[in-house]
Amino acid sequence: KGWLCPFCGQWFVGENGKEERDNHIAERHADQKDTKEGKKKIKKKIKDV
Repeated sequence: KGWLCPFCGQWFVGENGKEERDNHIAERHADQKDTKEGKKKIKKKIKDV
């Protein structure tokens, strides 16, 4: 089970994976995640696998 960063494809695994991924997006992709395109990407790509 893991969480994927929709912007760079990095995997986050472990019990804190989702939190780490969300923090990672907030830090690394802050400028992207607020764009229209970024929001679409997040909706589409963020699936817990």
